[in-house]
Amino acid sequence: MSALLLDTGILVEILAVPEASFVPSRIFDVIDTADRVALSVASIYEINQKTKIGKLTTNLIDQIIMDEIQGEGIEILPLSALVMAQAASLPWLYKGREHRDPFDRMLAATAISETLTIVSVDPAFDALNIDRIWT
Repeated sequence: MSALLLDTGILVEILAVPEASFVPSRIFDVIDTADRVALSVASIYEINQKTKIGKLTTNLIDQIIMDEIQGEGIEILPLSALVMAQAASLPWLYKGREHRDPFDRMLAATAISETLTIVSVDPAFDALNIDRIWT
């Protein structure tokens, strides 16, 4: 049984232009055959924030993104008080420094809480010994 949590960047690549994606086809196969594919609600916020400040140019916002995510069969996971507390308190050192990205912290805590393997290009997750699929 495989249960996956998509990193925000992976979600954007999958929904935006899959055929022009940097995501290897093997990763698409893993996602397509997974028993459970989930997304943290934090990723929706992250996409909107990055679009708002110009770091991401996408039309995957608001109801459009919700329709596309649900159409792909992706489960949207809420952020519980427990997950948020865990995200804030994770002892997460990466390259000798505290990893402070709040979105990564929320995703990591969600993966831990739900026992999910994260699909991400970001090696920072490896510092937490979270199962990660990329290559």
